[in-house]
Amino acid sequence: MANRRHVPRMARLGARLGVVVTLLVAGASVGVATPTAGIVAAGSAARIDANSANRVIFWSGCQDLLAMRDAELARWRKAGVGGFTCGMQWLSGMGGQAAFTDDLDAIPAAKQYDLERALVQKRLVERVHAHGMQLYFGLYLANSTNPQTPLAEWFDDPAWRDTVLPAIRDAASSAHAMGFDGLAWDLELYPQTDGRSTATWDWDYPGNRADETAVRDQVRQRGAQWMAAVTEGFPDVDVLAYHSEFPNTWDALVQREVNDTERAYAESANLDFWDGVTSVDGDWTVTFLNAVFYKTTHLDADWDTAYTYELNRLFALFSQRLSHWDRVADQVFASPFVWISAGSTSFETARDPGYVEDQLLAARRWGMHRMFANYTYDTLRTFDYAPYLRGLRAAARPGVVDDEPPTVTGEAAAASGSSVDLAGTAADNMAVRVVRWRTASGDTGTATLNWVADGDPSSGYRWRTEWKATGVPLRDGANLVTVTVEDIKGLTTSRVVTVAR
Repeated sequence: MANRRHVPRMARLGARLGVVVTLLVAGASVGVATPTAGIVAAGSAARIDANSANRVIFWSGCQDLLAMRDAELARWRKAGVGGFTCGMQWLSGMGGQAAFTDDLDAIPAAKQYDLERALVQKRLVERVHAHGMQLYFGLYLANSTNPQTPLAEWFDDPAWRDTVLPAIRDAASSAHAMGFDGLAWDLELYPQTDGRSTATWDWDYPGNRADETAVRDQVRQRGAQWMAAVTEGFPDVDVLAYHSEFPNTWDALVQREVNDTERAYAESANLDFWDGVTSVDGDWTVTFLNAVFYKTTHLDADWDTAYTYELNRLFALFSQRLSHWDRVADQVFASPFVWISAGSTSFETARDPGYVEDQLLAARRWGMHRMFANYTYDTLRTFDYAPYLRGLRAAARPGVVDDEPPTVTGEAAAASGSSVDLAGTAADNMAVRVVRWRTASGDTGTATLNWVADGDPSSGYRWRTEWKATGVPLRDGANLVTVTVEDIKGLTTSRVVTVAR
């Protein structure tokens, strides 16, 4: 979504505090939990660090930022902006022309290196950092010359080997060498070069001859290859990901209620790609930016109701569909993507400053990884942000937005010889992120989650998260299993279940 006219999909629709409770399970086959020790507080003086999402990242283009003087950067920082994306659109060989090297002292003179040369010569990263802001290098995860799939056709080995993977590896290596804080990926599929819009994330894409299982497996493999190439060049990369397609989320609900689209994104292989991405070892992080909330909630719901639905369902989905969730749960985040400025349609008009302030403060409450993003339509100079400075500055203030830890119940559901299944419920005033288990002997894992709710967008939801941990290993004697629930703000509560074998 670099510096260009852009209409997001929805526009077309018009540190921690712990609480420990000890439970005893008389026998693994009984499954009855009996509280014995009650609640033991982590300490009356326990301190909760700031957990607001108060770093506002302005999603913008490289040419826009390269034209900025230091005084302009200082004004944006004073306005409450915590960083920018420097977007360049398509990668080389997939509709883009820019090439990159990680040898910044020997950048070739060829024209395709003009962008990298300008970034280095103007010391953009250094200057943004000097004002206390972050900078992410942005690119399209798309191919304007491919009418079938987002990058190269999933089964086209030469295209992946010779074009896709070298292009992202070089771009990531260069961004790392220049000191960028991470990468910003735009997954929206813009029209192809010939004006068509046939490329899709759906498993049954134009020209596909493979069955669904084969395609999803292949997409998963490509996601792993993509991330391996990224982390080869940028080992501890912090990824901001805009425009993913996930079923069973608020986005899918809006598609059903507004567009009469049942099972929205059920055919998409986007989640399979992310399953591959998150299978790669490393110290990377991914923050999914959700643009469904860019102007409104689209339904008769307030911000808190919509985010409650979205984040509980999203992390339940991840627990079920990301194969390595037990390893990467603390590396995956989700935050809002808002749009303050006006666009090109009546729906994209800039909202009243008071309304926008409420929207920004909701993003501050619900965002994770201490950040959320704002799209800058056109350029940073073509919209008057002055009426919105109060809201921006309020959103940029760090603070505690949640001090209420989640709750959890647990018991042995079934036992079979050397293992036991545990199950229970969890709840929170905001949203449950993950339920983990650990045995006294050091075995660990995560539970699968299912968000169960009564209500609707207008009245709100009464809900609980049902969790299940299968195949927890047992040893002879009394087995202590600690079950810990964590909410989206990092607050935790634990229960210790004793299972006799």
